[in-house]
Amino acid sequence: MTSDSPGPVGSSRDLAAWFLAYLVAAAAGHVISAFVMSPLPLSLSAGVALAAALTAGTRIWPAIMGAAFLLLVFAVRDAGSGPVMLVLASLGGAAGITLGATTAAGVVRRLVKDETPFGRISDYLVYVGFGAILSGLIAGSIVTACFGVAGLNDHYVGVWRSWLVADLLGAMTFTPVILVWLAAPDGDMPRNKMLEAALLTAVIGLLSLVALGPLSEFVGPVASHPLILALPLAWGALRFGDRGTASWVLVVSLLAIWGTGAGYSAFNTGAAENPLQAVQFMIFVVAGTTFMIRALSGAQQSIERELVEANQRLGARVNERTQALKESEERRGNLTTTDDLTGASNRSYFLEMSKMEFYRARRYQRPLAVIMIDGDRFKSINDTHGHAVGDLVLRELTHTCQNVLRASDIFGRIGGEEFAATLPDTGAEGATEVAERLRQAVEDSEVQIEDGAVKMTISIGVAVISDETIEYENLLKHADDALYRAKEGGRNMVVAHQP
Repeated sequence: MTSDSPGPVGSSRDLAAWFLAYLVAAAAGHVISAFVMSPLPLSLSAGVALAAALTAGTRIWPAIMGAAFLLLVFAVRDAGSGPVMLVLASLGGAAGITLGATTAAGVVRRLVKDETPFGRISDYLVYVGFGAILSGLIAGSIVTACFGVAGLNDHYVGVWRSWLVADLLGAMTFTPVILVWLAAPDGDMPRNKMLEAALLTAVIGLLSLVALGPLSEFVGPVASHPLILALPLAWGALRFGDRGTASWVLVVSLLAIWGTGAGYSAFNTGAAENPLQAVQFMIFVVAGTTFMIRALSGAQQSIERELVEANQRLGARVNERTQALKESEERRGNLTTTDDLTGASNRSYFLEMSKMEFYRARRYQRPLAVIMIDGDRFKSINDTHGHAVGDLVLRELTHTCQNVLRASDIFGRIGGEEFAATLPDTGAEGATEVAERLRQAVEDSEVQIEDGAVKMTISIGVAVISDETIEYENLLKHADDALYRAKEGGRNMVVAHQP
């Protein structure tokens, strides 16, 4: 359903368009009534009035009232009352038509939120009950009253009933066509479905001629029964949505009127006492059941879409949870292998990986070195600047060492300000060079704080594998002994273990 308050630019254009549409529908109805069947079983102009109010809102009332006034003046022009009474009765009747269409449309627009009221059973029942019936009730009652007061009719109940039924059927057959063709299309139809629609249209047209037209004379009473249209109409409602449903319902309704007016259909047999009421009932049943089938199909499609969307949302949530679980596992894995303060390998992981390299080196007679690193006078940094600054210094130390070491080297925090590195395929000379680069890089680095910069030096002990080195712990102890001598020697130096 469209908004009730469009811009002023389109207002006059919309008024003119709906005014002309109402008059064209009224003229078409007059022609059908004059040359096909009189009185006309359904009101095309009432269908336009309700469609206009549903589409444009209450602001469209001048177009409906003006066109309805001209229609009523034309309809009662030959009545016996004077011109003043004719004008007043026509004006009152036009006001009733306008009030009926706008009131019914307002109720439907408030209760139905979709673009058209044919996608769900509840919406369609609201449309029929509060749109089609309410519009006909209000319009028929006011028009009958105005014409009765003006002396233009004395069969109040008959006129009121005829007006109500014609408006009801016009709203059930013609209004849907206008609404669905004004609504935005669902997209381009595939070629094979276009061929299916064309074939179905031909089948519906042929069966309508058999059941309601001249071909009924060449088939038996069973084959010419209107029920033969039920299956193709239901198929169209299930396969082609609102546009196909509304179009085929209108086509069948007009063919039923034409066939009945021409004397072909079963409604003209002796068993049918009133062909008009029979064809009206047939149109009501065809429109109601076909649109109900369409609503059921729409409800099923809506459920399927909701299930697909729910599955997509569920899949997205599962992916999110899976990713979160994966990240959690990674974090947990990091916690078991990484020192949370510095980001270096923790003691247990460092020892595990270093032992693997140690046993590989022994098996394949490859060189291996271990470097033990200890921060010089780190306690004084904590005492002077606080533990937060001390943590920053340890992180900077780690970062500096990792930049100097190779990716294949194993670096870890042993405890406190003590670190170690295992260097695969590295002999004594290479290990001493690496240790010296580490010492110099740390000495050149600094941590900026509010009071200035904090610098740190390190002492390093180096040990390499030999034939007498049976376990990795022995190699680590040799490096630790060398580190102790570097501390005793004055700190900020590298000392290699001497076998």
